[in-house]
Amino acid sequence: MTLTYWVARTRDYGEAYNIRRKTRKAVVEALESGRFGNREYGFGPVHKVTVKYSDAFDLMNRAMGEGSISEGTE
Repeated sequence: MTLTYWVARTRDYGEAYNIRRKTRKAVVEALESGRFGNREYGFGPVHKVTVKYSDAFDLMNRAMGEGSISEGTE
């Protein structure tokens, strides 16, 4: 199975503060809302993340395990 989502990585804080949404448009809207601070300085570009997993436990393990899911730019 595959999970696909969109993310804007924070430059100033930990990964817990990355903005993640189901669509690119939703991430852009969240950034433009101003709720998350200054887009130009606080967040990197919006990019797609795709995670392949075998079942719900595998997905949870990938998300919470050591090394976690890489949200680096593609």
